[in-house]
Amino acid sequence: YFLGGTPVIAFKTGGLRDTVFEGPQGNGFTFEAHTHRDFVDAINRAIKKFEKEDEYKFMRQCAVKSTLDMESVAQAWAREFARLRKCIWVGPKAVRTELAKLKAENPFEAWEPQSSGTVPELSDSMQSADL
Repeated sequence: YFLGGTPVIAFKTGGLRDTVFEGPQGNGFTFEAHTHRDFVDAINRAIKKFEKEDEYKFMRQCAVKSTLDMESVAQAWAREFARLRKCIWVGPKAVRTELAKLKAENPFEAWEPQSSGTVPELSDSMQSADL
């Protein structure tokens, strides 16, 4: 919805708590309790904002600006899952950089499986790549 410039009304939980917010640079409206009253109050705040054309137009611009890049979201989740699993996560940029270094250091044939069917081990720099 943000990409289309549509302010949203959201229950303040999980990721919505971090992405939908009210205020001068707000991109939507939130409510905190699972009650009819809280939800209706959020709707009423949205209607009041809609009636102020300039403020609503600015809120729509804020909504577009708050659109999340899905690649960065996916990488953030990958880092979090790696942290939870107590393992190292390396971003795709670091992998491409290290792979280019390895290919420059070794002839391309080294990247083919050996006659024993084993694959060359990663270099020390690959194993300690920055997160």
